[in-house]
Amino acid sequence: MPRCADSELVRDLVSASVFSAATNVVQHLLRVVRTHLGLDVAFVSRLDGDVMTVYDVDAPGRDGIFGEPGKRTPASQTYCGLVRDGKLPELINDTGLYPLACALPATDALGIRANLTVPIYLSDGALFGMFCGFATSPDPTLNRRDINMMRAFAQIAAVAIEGELATEREAQRKRDRLAPLLADRAGLDIVLQPIWDLEAATPFGAEALSRFAIEPRRTPDVWFREADEVGLGSDLEITAIRAAIDALSHLPPDTSLFVNSSPATVTAPEFAAALHGVPLNRLVIEITEHSSVAQYEPLERALLPLRRDGLRIAVDDAGGGYSSFKHIIRLRPDIIKADTSIVRNVHNCPSRRAMIQAIGLFAQETDTLFLGEGAETADELRALIELGVDLAQGYFLGRPTAPVHLGEPLAAAVPALAHAKIAAQAARASRRMGATAAIRIAAA
Repeated sequence: MPRCADSELVRDLVSASVFSAATNVVQHLLRVVRTHLGLDVAFVSRLDGDVMTVYDVDAPGRDGIFGEPGKRTPASQTYCGLVRDGKLPELINDTGLYPLACALPATDALGIRANLTVPIYLSDGALFGMFCGFATSPDPTLNRRDINMMRAFAQIAAVAIEGELATEREAQRKRDRLAPLLADRAGLDIVLQPIWDLEAATPFGAEALSRFAIEPRRTPDVWFREADEVGLGSDLEITAIRAAIDALSHLPPDTSLFVNSSPATVTAPEFAAALHGVPLNRLVIEITEHSSVAQYEPLERALLPLRRDGLRIAVDDAGGGYSSFKHIIRLRPDIIKADTSIVRNVHNCPSRRAMIQAIGLFAQETDTLFLGEGAETADELRALIELGVDLAQGYFLGRPTAPVHLGEPLAAAVPALAHAKIAAQAARASRRMGATAAIRIAAA
């Protein structure tokens, strides 16, 4: 493979050194070295005792031959290990001249005929591994200048690798924090917030909400986001769902338990397993609005048998974002939950009233229940009743509480709900009288 000119190397090096979150810096450096020196393969290894692990590789056209990142080999059977131990030189123009190189399995398996290997040292002086490249033909033109260039690239790679290692350590710390939660729910508590049937003035059910009583003290959304960042989002959600199902026995008979789940979790095999043996006619799964869905077919397939057995679906945060409306159209939910942002101050905001009316009309046309979330004042509750909303939840109707104490907010909300219904009826009557008077004036 022909070498690139030095001017091209400078251009590529500048490009490689413009680090950004979207750039795999190490792989870019490997590609620059491989093309400039006319090599067939360039890679970075990680050395831990007698184990050599491929960290990153640039080997176009040799997929599956050299090995993917993560491949492990005894270091004593690799050029990396033998160069580290001083048994082979960093620069080998012709491996056929070195019996030890000829004896390595990789020499014949990969066709290594020329090899360059230099160490990668981290900022604390520790040896991370090797920056390597090889050609499938002997190359007498490779020289010390090329080795020195590779050393420079190895130093740049070390900076990028240290950043990646720091990210790995932080991810491991997050996984360690989550481990007790996932193992035995240590520090995970479930609270229930009542949901009311506004027409019947009776409890419809309760939403299960997670609370985390472990350090660091943070809101639930931060814990779930952190779990998702390290690939444990569905694991934590399913753990929370199992804990929530345990609270079902504390709900009044014939009421429903609402639990939250992302689309990704619903399609996980563990999701259906978590619902096994649960009376699905008493369960409502809230599909979280903030989760985008690339393809709805897998989600619909996962939900279909569960819905046939009585499971109901709610789409959360309707009106709070574009994703919720896509969920509503594609999933055809049984319940639509209005976002708290449009319930807040709905009693004195024409735009919010119009939005509630529009979603309510859609719910009526599609035979869907409409739930107003975030009713925190008597005026907001009165407005929801006045606008014909079917269900409501919020601090005014009951704060989240431990399952064993759910009866307390249910009892306390009864007179408040009755008063709100009377106020809503009075408001409707007042508007009707005003409209009648206006018609009479116009007729006169």
